[in-house]
Amino acid sequence: MISDALVNPLGKKLKNFHYFDTSLNIKDCLKKYGDELKKNKNFDLTILGIGPDGHTASLFPNSKALTTKKLVANTQTKVFTVKQRLTITFPVILKSKNILVLLKGKDKKETLDKLLNSKISYLKFPAKKLLRHKNLYIYFYK
Repeated sequence: MISDALVNPLGKKLKNFHYFDTSLNIKDCLKKYGDELKKNKNFDLTILGIGPDGHTASLFPNSKALTTKKLVANTQTKVFTVKQRLTITFPVILKSKNILVLLKGKDKKETLDKLLNSKISYLKFPAKKLLRHKNLYIYFYK
């Protein structure tokens, strides 16, 4: 979706767009992307969403990846169609210069309310950790 909306229209004007090489097996994919991130540690912009369970990126509630110091992780979920996920982790996300969270729809209004108004831990609602970032922008539209 991000490729269609943002990357492809910019074509050659876009510089330093980073992504997982999913043509590789999981272990090699994580290593390659992790090595790339070590060279390019700070993103100008990280664009995220938030799932109804509070996950962001593919950092799910109660996952070991929530507290890792590694830059990338392979996570799993039983809740969504795509079970195996590759994700950047909070050490990368929180070093981004800016974070943009995009939320759309009636169900995401509840998610946004929970993010902003509950006292739930980021271990149970991972997106809560985003609130620590000084340049967090949330765009909600119906």
